[in-house]
Amino acid sequence: MARYAWVKPLNSRPDPLDESKLGEVVVNGIRTRTYVAGPAGAPTIVLLHGGDFGHDTALDCFSFVLPLFATRYRVVAFDRLGQGYTDNPPDDTGFTIDALMAHTHAVLDLLCPEPVHLVGHSRGGFVATRVAIERPARVRSLTIVDSNTTAPEDPSFPSGRFYRELEARMPPGPPSLASVRVEPEAQAYDQTSVTAEFLSRMLAIAQLPIREEGARRLATADGEIWRPSLNVRREETLHIFDERGLDVPTLILWSRDDPSAPLRLGYALYERIAPKTADARLHVLNRSGHYPFRDRPTEFVAAVESFIETCT
Repeated sequence: MARYAWVKPLNSRPDPLDESKLGEVVVNGIRTRTYVAGPAGAPTIVLLHGGDFGHDTALDCFSFVLPLFATRYRVVAFDRLGQGYTDNPPDDTGFTIDALMAHTHAVLDLLCPEPVHLVGHSRGGFVATRVAIERPARVRSLTIVDSNTTAPEDPSFPSGRFYRELEARMPPGPPSLASVRVEPEAQAYDQTSVTAEFLSRMLAIAQLPIREEGARRLATADGEIWRPSLNVRREETLHIFDERGLDVPTLILWSRDDPSAPLRLGYALYERIAPKTADARLHVLNRSGHYPFRDRPTEFVAAVESFIETCT
């Protein structure tokens, strides 16, 4: 049943992904799926998706907004290390935030020689923030979208609780349409954003042998390697916010109706960043869940473009 009575039936919206814009690059031995579109010479927007190693989340989640951005900007997206069609780390020591950052920097260096406008969603928002901290000269602007990972911890909504509860609802057995639809449907405000095309692409990713391998290896590395590495960088990042802020114009873009990253986290993140950051802004999208670029694609693009136009 839809979370809201007014929504239209599932799959009433077209959701193509222009395969002619898809490609593959190899960085540090890692085969990486990419999407590049838009006019040559235009300012570049880079979209970084969320999710963890082994997950079926990939650049496909941006399918509604990729062509919208590409009318005026060069738009770049890629499957992050260990996600989508991109290779897993070569060994378990690579399941760290530092390895993920090294892969991100390498892809940006290859595809984007000029400074870019970074837009990072959820876990990708933390990755984008770390790029702005580690290599600010590469970043014209930073947009952090519904990123629980980047926000300070909220004791009333512990990190991971939503996803642990979601995991309990997953049907048993190998990946299926029934299993891949659980997360996006739970996150959506408008159920028409969970299209048949999108679910089909998610299922194809979930059924990849490298994704099964990545999920299995993450289960082994999670507690001893991945989580400790992430927690160290989270604490370091909050300390940087407090001590010196960010050196690039920063937009916190959050959904009012996000079930996995409640709006209060967005407010808390803005209040943590703003005091020491010269240009920090907050924009809230109404009637939007965890994926605002799917629930409200036109409004999402308008909010991002109106921000970056003042940072060019």
